[in-house]
Amino acid sequence: EVKVLGIVFSPRRNGNTEIIVREALEGAREAGAETELITTRDYKINPCDGCGACHKTGVCHINDDMQIMYKKLLEADGIIFGTPVYFWQMCAQAKIFIDRTYALTFPNLKLSNKVAAAIAVAGRTGAVETLNFFTRYFISNHMICAESVEGLAYEKGSIVNDERGMKAARELGKQIVLMIKHGNRFPEEHDIPLYRIAQERYGASRYPKPSKQ
Repeated sequence: EVKVLGIVFSPRRNGNTEIIVREALEGAREAGAETELITTRDYKINPCDGCGACHKTGVCHINDDMQIMYKKLLEADGIIFGTPVYFWQMCAQAKIFIDRTYALTFPNLKLSNKVAAAIAVAGRTGAVETLNFFTRYFISNHMICAESVEGLAYEKGSIVNDERGMKAARELGKQIVLMIKHGNRFPEEHDIPLYRIAQERYGASRYPKPSKQ
């Protein structure tokens, strides 16, 4: 069975990032995958200390909950990384996690050929820069890039008003599963970008609906 892992880096419980990543995982379930959501705020993950031990042993010496994360990453066929945008970039929790995955690059790239995607939630700017980083990260780890999704939200929970972002996220979940099943190729069902699928197939507005007062 196909396994898709969603990782939420937001320190906020039930925030916009968690909502939209759950939507993506729902799409993956619809496509037949087993899914799991992880919120890193529930785990103790320390920053990389730059010791270089993983260069020699292929194992990170820091004995914290990242050891649990390594196992989950390796077991997954597809991975969705979800982060809010703080000061035009990913949140600190996301960067700490990403830095710790350096241990998975020795002696070989252990995440290679896993289908990966990122979702960035921003109020106005920074999502593109954040997603560009993740694309580079995926490529450097020889992962297979699905599309990425930008979510637009200004207040807690307002991501649900971003119809295009939410529809695109659900389609992203389906896309990841289909890519895995089709041998890591883009499926024919997704012959146009996700934002166009959201607009053209679902009639989603390009702009978030105003919040009800």
